[in-house]
Formats: sequence, C-alpha cells, structure tokens
Amino acid sequence: MSLLAKINRSPALTEDWRWLKGWTCREQDQRSIALTEIDIEKVCLRSVFCKGELFIDGQTYLGRIRLSSRVSLDIAFFKMFWQNKQMIPEIWKRNGIIITFAGTVLYNSLGVPSILTMWWCDIEDKWFCDLCWLGREFTAKHLSVVLTPD
Repeated sequence: MSLLAKINRSPALTEDWRWLKGWTCREQDQRSIALTEIDIEKVCLRSVFCKGELFIDGQTYLGRIRLSSRVSLDIAFFKMFWQNKQMIPEIWKRNGIIITFAGTVLYNSLGVPSILTMWWCDIEDKWFCDLCWLGREFTAKHLSVVLTPD
C-alpha cells in the first residue's frame, strides 16, 4: 500500500518560514523540482561516504550526491515533512542521524551555501531543523533524502 503525498510547489521561501529570511535558492535538483507528488514508501536515506571514511567536507558531500543517479529531494519536500511530521518514516528517528535535503542549496546574503537538515532528539522527543553550512565537515551520520530507484 503506497502513501501518496502532494508536494506544494508554491514559493519555498515565504513569510511563514521567517527563519529562512535573507536566504535564496540558487541551486536545485531539477528532477526533484519536477515532482508534484510522491509515494512516501519510495523515499529513503542514503549515505555518500566510502568505507572507512568518517568525515568529508560539505562540497564533497554535495558533489557525491549530485553524481548519484537518485533524485535528491529539495526544499519543498523538507517543508512537506516538516509540516506533516506524521509522514516522516519512524526509521528516521535513529539517534544521531542528521537528515539532509541536498536537492536545494540555499545561500545567505554573504554567499554562504547551506542545505536544510532535520534530526530527531530522543531526550526532547521532537524534531529539530537547521541549515548546515557546506564549508564544514560532514560526518557519516549525515544521510541524504533521495528517491529509491524504480
């Protein structure tokens, strides 16, 4: 049984998302932008780390995601999951996992690139979100949200 979710393609950076004020979308996975609905069962988390790697820089992380044949989900999917947390798969609640939506790269007014992230906090029993600067190191706990291949 599939769980179909509609994706709102209205402007992603709206007033109701004030914490993103001053940020602009400059890079997006065009395959993700083309999607208006999705089967939640076809969404998965994917690591881009090679065996034995503990850290890579953010640009390497993003580059590896882009080289993948899988669709990297964008800001519209982030908003859909954030506004409908009941749709977030339970397995994403693994402690310490940082979920990235690398289908959109946001830039602040200084030109600093970042991607949206979310993670589950067992202690507070709730989801948190933030922007992750691509100039920092990413760990093997950073997993990208992608579509499973058909």
